[in-house]
Amino acid sequence: MGMDVDFPEDDYGRVRSKLVSEPEDVDRLAFFDPSKASECPRFTKCFTEALEETSRILPEDLEICGLTWGPISTAGYIMGVEDMLMATMMGNEEMVSKLVAKCADFVADQQMTQCSHGATVMWMADPTSSCDIISPEMFPEFSAPALKKTISKVKKASGEHAFLHICGNTRPIIPMIADTGADCLSFDHAVPVREAKKLAGKKIALMGNIDPVRFIMMGTPEMVVPECYRIIKEGAADGGFILAPGCECPISAPDMNVIAMGRAGRNYWRDL
Repeated sequence: MGMDVDFPEDDYGRVRSKLVSEPEDVDRLAFFDPSKASECPRFTKCFTEALEETSRILPEDLEICGLTWGPISTAGYIMGVEDMLMATMMGNEEMVSKLVAKCADFVADQQMTQCSHGATVMWMADPTSSCDIISPEMFPEFSAPALKKTISKVKKASGEHAFLHICGNTRPIIPMIADTGADCLSFDHAVPVREAKKLAGKKIALMGNIDPVRFIMMGTPEMVVPECYRIIKEGAADGGFILAPGCECPISAPDMNVIAMGRAGRNYWRDL
């Protein structure tokens, strides 16, 4: 897409430029077609072909997640999160809304391509929707409509369940997330399990929320297992809960801690 990015082998990519500064830039913005390898060979190699191979080797009863950023997070990469938030405060709300809506279609196209090549779960990470970044009042105005648009489009095309991850503090927006069409919210360790369950009610499943740094990266299996048991006890008694880290596992996390988390999820009910 013409952006200046850095992709280290052991960390996230970093965007060093932006494509959108003025309203006219939104109109000119052109996304690649995720279904065409010629337009973005890296997407095809890293997502499409990887999902096909994963689907080939995994047992049929295991779910396979694709991955995209959510619409407002994608918009933040394209415009710069700080500039995007400043625009909403300086009277350019229409430009931001238009960009986020355009990103929603792009995210949906990526998700539909992944679902057609082996993904069985629609997975979006939308950290910019966190109340640590945008105000709770901005979520229903800018983020929620775009999430709903994306999820609706993908579900109509693929029929797959939609999982949404939002980092940090999501307390004020958890009751609104079910209205986006998401089937499950992956929530951070910043929100206690009991609070999340109360706020979600029976409207949406929950997934979480082991501290990925304190326990998965810095801990030991002897620390991980009792923490998993505590979380399951608080979150899973009446169903609608999936044990998982509160955010992604750090790349340096020991395998033994990740394995301990998986075993805890399988063994909890047996060990009661």
